[in-house]
Amino acid sequence: AVSAEVRFSDLPFFEGVESQVLADNVPAGSFNNLKFVRDSLDMEDAIPEHHVLMAADAQTSGGLLLAVPPEREGRLLEALEARGQSFWRVGAVSEGPARIRFLP
Repeated sequence: AVSAEVRFSDLPFFEGVESQVLADNVPAGSFNNLKFVRDSLDMEDAIPEHHVLMAADAQTSGGLLLAVPPEREGRLLEALEARGQSFWRVGAVSEGPARIRFLP
């Protein structure tokens, strides 16, 4: 089994997203996404619930999330940079229980 670690502070968001979530302007699919992973989610109590909801946003494309073995990371980053493609490191995958650790 594998564990995932995701850092909220490393997730890219469009300007204004947080204010929309705080105003309860959230698509129903985001609540469904969060419900689906809630039992597998470990996080500190200090993480605001609206941050968790932002990370579960249904308007993003999970198909754009890649898990890359460390020995191939350099080649991937070079190729992305050569193409002018934006990318963000948002976490890591490791051996462990099938859990998601959500960090601030």
